[in-house]
Amino acid sequence: MDGTGKTVQNSNLAKATDLMAKSDYGAMLLELAKTMGVSIVAEPLGHDALACFLPEHEAIITNQKAPPAALAASLAHEIIHAWQKHSGFWPDDNLSPQDAITANRTIEATAQTGSLIMCRELEQKGYLDPMRVHEQMGYSAQVAAIRSMNEPGRAFLAWFSLSWCRDRYDTATLDSLSSRTDALEKAKAAGFRPLTPDMLTGMCALPPNGASCLDRDILCGSIGVFSEQLSPGNTRRMQRLEAVLSGLGDEDDDAQEMAIMQRLQSSRKTRSFSY
Repeated sequence: MDGTGKTVQNSNLAKATDLMAKSDYGAMLLELAKTMGVSIVAEPLGHDALACFLPEHEAIITNQKAPPAALAASLAHEIIHAWQKHSGFWPDDNLSPQDAITANRTIEATAQTGSLIMCRELEQKGYLDPMRVHEQMGYSAQVAAIRSMNEPGRAFLAWFSLSWCRDRYDTATLDSLSSRTDALEKAKAAGFRPLTPDMLTGMCALPPNGASCLDRDILCGSIGVFSEQLSPGNTRRMQRLEAVLSGLGDEDDDAQEMAIMQRLQSSRKTRSFSY
């Protein structure tokens, strides 16, 4: 599947794109997807994701059974991921495990913030359901931030206040890292690529003009603090992974590795993100 910039519609996806187009920001995102050559297709996804971006194919897969309002909110999120990759601010395989956690959190918070910008515009025009989707999914803190101040930076930081959300994406990142320890060992031997302030600033930029959600100093300070906070379970997993990379431990037992691979296979990707 190669990116062609085409949208292969089913009825729910057509309704979702029509809804997005009623927002200036949503209409811009749809046009941006065409310009980047990102295909958007509807398929019967075999898991709970509403949509996912497949960077290796320049494509966004949407769940053909998802309601239009949920698809609209999710599709905005995934188009921003495609733009991040297109702009060169996408996590690669040469980051250290801790920097991979930080980078993946950052791109998720940014994509979620962009989706909220669109949903707020729709809400102000009387289309309430996309914003309600965010609330129902547990993002009330971000919704409140974008409603009260209409400042992307506040919504961006609110994402990091959601421990369940951080843990969800940390787990996905560690699943991916744990499935490719050989590649990580080679990257470490060659020297991990540092996650610089410029990269972080780029990862928290929003289309179309690449304006950063936050001032660079605030961004790096805030994310640095949050990046030290892992759940107890993911802290143990990170320590185990770092021990393996240092030659001080063995890869996890077969049962855990099989569980990791099953989760990766069920999401149909190892370097993609779903919403």
